[in-house]
Amino acid sequence: MQFKRFLAAVLVLAGIALGQTQAPAPTVPSQAALPFFFPPGFYTTTDPLRQREEYVRWLNSTWNCNQGNPNGMGATIPGSDSIAVQTDVVSTDSVTENPAKMKMVFDHYIKMPNGQIRYSDLCHTEMLTDAQFAVVRDGLKKQAVDAAQRDYEFYVIIYDKSITARAAKLGIPRDQLVKELDEKVPGSPTVTWREVHRIPKPMQPSDFVPRELHLGFNPPLGGILGVTWLNTGVIYYNPDAWITDYLNGIPKVMQHEEVHGNINLEKWPLSEAFDVELIASIPEMLYRENTTDFPSHGYARDIRELAQIYFGMDWDEMHKQTVKMDFAGNIVYDDEKYLYYYKQIEQIKAEMLRFFVDVTIPEFESDPIGWSAINDIRGDNNTVFRITMADHYQICSLGGCAKSQQWLEENKDAINEIAKKAFEAGLGKNRSGGNFKDVTPWMRAQYDRLFMPSEQAQIEKYFAAHPEQLDNLRRMSPAEAVQFMQRFKDSTQGVTVR
Repeated sequence: MQFKRFLAAVLVLAGIALGQTQAPAPTVPSQAALPFFFPPGFYTTTDPLRQREEYVRWLNSTWNCNQGNPNGMGATIPGSDSIAVQTDVVSTDSVTENPAKMKMVFDHYIKMPNGQIRYSDLCHTEMLTDAQFAVVRDGLKKQAVDAAQRDYEFYVIIYDKSITARAAKLGIPRDQLVKELDEKVPGSPTVTWREVHRIPKPMQPSDFVPRELHLGFNPPLGGILGVTWLNTGVIYYNPDAWITDYLNGIPKVMQHEEVHGNINLEKWPLSEAFDVELIASIPEMLYRENTTDFPSHGYARDIRELAQIYFGMDWDEMHKQTVKMDFAGNIVYDDEKYLYYYKQIEQIKAEMLRFFVDVTIPEFESDPIGWSAINDIRGDNNTVFRITMADHYQICSLGGCAKSQQWLEENKDAINEIAKKAFEAGLGKNRSGGNFKDVTPWMRAQYDRLFMPSEQAQIEKYFAAHPEQLDNLRRMSPAEAVQFMQRFKDSTQGVTVR
């Protein structure tokens, strides 16, 4: 999650869990090799249903300690006596001119006068051995370095493709553009053509390494696993993020945050003009190993919609078919149908990942200013995803590709008229597409986590009829807001809540 954004809607689409056909047996690491705060019995798995089950179990079991209790303080004070470790890992991710060496700050780990290490989370305190702390210290460094390398390997390909796309826009040979990129613009002693064209500088892994990495908590943002302060090189990584990263088998949260931290890719204030959360999610949400996020995470809502339009993935029907019953938060899945739908999701993820790497993200990086301007005009932060997919794929969600094309042709005039009116009506509206007043990123994240698309449809209807209630929601404390949203959810399921 990037902190410096102003979100203008509380209503977003969510989905359900992601799966896989057959997976290797779970890997059960030695508990001593894991950070001490990992739950007993932790194991990793690529089986989609098991991964979903373990994801929910571990977050439930660690929530109060790592995310915060509604009745708790709501804030922490990492002191000057918090343990800090200066590493030898180079960081070039912030706006500071000179490279730095990554500093790791263990906010709630204190060296006592007797030499012991005391650890406090949001629900208890314990004493650690030097060996226990060493596992945390060395493991956190490894997470940061591995994630940076994975991000680099992903984006170095996109960097190369974005130069090709930019040269095509300019109508010049690629080699000519490459030769001119670092030349000074005539009449300007400091500005290069690279800066004029907004082409990122050549990628290196250190561009993703944080200048200052904190292992700690952000209680007002309960449910957020990582936070990045743009331009600064400062990242917060929650212990729950580490647990879920190990469960998936890839450092997905760390990768996500390190994309935010790379000033060549996401830099304030340009970050206000496009969906930085989706861009940062592509390198990790669509990987095969991550079977939990694509159909359920709020940041992927727009590409889930595109999966439905172009690949016929019916998320509501999947939910109906895979969830046998929801006993007031106790969800019973149909294992066989869960895996059946995952076969389709797996194909969609692979195709989308290929296409976004080859086409969509290079297209955006070849002209971020132009695409940001189009986003403003359309009131949509993800225009580049919609337009590139529309240019390369057929709509197939209306009973198959052939029937869909026939329907579109028969209703072409009406569609164009509606599109024109919608475009004109949307000019000047906020990018979320709604008329709701500003809400916090925390509230949006909680909404995405709690509600399915069918439930969100009912809530949209309710708040459209009762806009004053949205104002009341904005004035609630985080604890009150969660309780209100949970009561709303339970009431839609025929459960009486007192």
